[in-house]
Amino acid sequence: MASLEECIQQNSPFFWLDGGTGEELFRRNVPDDRKLWSATAVVHAEYHETLCAVHRSFLEAGADAITTNTYGIVPSVGLSEQQISEYCELAARLARQVVHEADRPHKVWVFGSLGPLVESYRPDLIRTHDEGVSLYRRMITAMASYIDAVVAETMSSVEEAMQAVNALAVYNSDQKKELPVLISFTLQANGNVRSHEPAECAVERILEYAQQKHVRVLAVLFNCCAPEAISIALQRIHNCSSVRSCVLGAYPNRLTEVSPDWTMAESSGPQPFRADMDAHYYAQLVQSWRDKYPMLRIVGGCCGITPEHIAYLKLVIVE
Repeated sequence: MASLEECIQQNSPFFWLDGGTGEELFRRNVPDDRKLWSATAVVHAEYHETLCAVHRSFLEAGADAITTNTYGIVPSVGLSEQQISEYCELAARLARQVVHEADRPHKVWVFGSLGPLVESYRPDLIRTHDEGVSLYRRMITAMASYIDAVVAETMSSVEEAMQAVNALAVYNSDQKKELPVLISFTLQANGNVRSHEPAECAVERILEYAQQKHVRVLAVLFNCCAPEAISIALQRIHNCSSVRSCVLGAYPNRLTEVSPDWTMAESSGPQPFRADMDAHYYAQLVQSWRDKYPMLRIVGGCCGITPEHIAYLKLVIVE
């Protein structure tokens, strides 16, 4: 059976991720209290079946991997460290259960999500390095029995991503494991990481750091930002000889642009969706990426990208 790394390299035309689990949960009437957010579907048992149904819907759409619903299981929503461990383990177990029950002719993978520990998109609010490493290591340990790889996603700075990589290095060393990671940055509209660092520089720095820590990086991705911003980043990386050979991925959101000082805690309601980003529009962008950037191997979606989007991409994207 092909390894995960081989599937990422060989699946044609792409290795497909799922879409936005949180927004899909809310579309299915899980309440969005602007605090627990997507973690509501893990913390409250009455929504476990809805969460499993969301995972199943992305598998039925053709995703090659699903991501654990652990993005929002963080201390900033009021959870203790013990609760974080318990809920991360539960979310990973539910994801693995769905994959185990899936009727698919080939292997489906489970990625364990590590999101920002405080707020999304805010490099100025991240934890200290040691605090971040400790918390991410706790989450990895809780999920490890059920996942095939870690995905550190919506990272707003290289430092935030370094915390996740360092945590995985500590876990792998302690447990004599070789759990790999996918690292995904969120971008500003100009194609820079939210900390204002050019995407190509962020990619180079995090790959060097992971190599120093002996952590295997399967790919560097961009997520939870506009697809047009990802287009800019992909072009810059393509033009940069030092990172041009890096395996890349993209899973944008469908949200309107957030302000630089946005926080979940102070938001009064969900961020509006873009009216123009239907499945056809997204598919046109993905096809253009496919034609231009051979190192782009992974495609999926973040907030607002539905199972219908993923199914349409699989239907229309050609070699």
